[in-house]
Amino acid sequence: MRKNSFLMAIMAALLVLTTAGCKSEKKRSFDKTEKDFIRPAEMTLEKSDTDRVRQLVNEFLEHQRNGEVDKALAMLHYLDGDSIKALPSDMAKSHRRMIDMFKGLEGKIDYMIFLKETDSEVKYTLTLFENEPGEHLPNKQSFVIKPVRRDGEWYITLADTPHAKTRSEVEKYK
Repeated sequence: MRKNSFLMAIMAALLVLTTAGCKSEKKRSFDKTEKDFIRPAEMTLEKSDTDRVRQLVNEFLEHQRNGEVDKALAMLHYLDGDSIKALPSDMAKSHRRMIDMFKGLEGKIDYMIFLKETDSEVKYTLTLFENEPGEHLPNKQSFVIKPVRRDGEWYITLADTPHAKTRSEVEKYK
């Protein structure tokens, strides 16, 4: 009987210690706030900046929707070191096919994220065709482009284009 009482006392003590340990762990994990998880922007942003990026993206989507491939391509750039450059003909050729293939019925901006002048992102979704009543075919495709601000002006760059320092570095990624 004495042995059972002793074992019961040890088990009760372990249970109390385990429960107390769990409570303190939970408390620590809930002490974190949004500030601990959200990286602050590293640039000054005004409403005119978001308005301009929204305008550029909507203009790009409109050209794409209307099949104006040359006008859409003319809006795309890449970052070469600190300079914004028009797409070289080889990059333009590969993106020409993509723009032409994904004309879509409608384009919609899903979100815009601004962190740095060279690290921003816009995700947009194109509706490629309307489903017939009762049909549930996948009819949307999403893309990401990266707006870049240089000398106060916004440009659309491609998300899959490396932000390289030199043209030769860009060539490495092809």
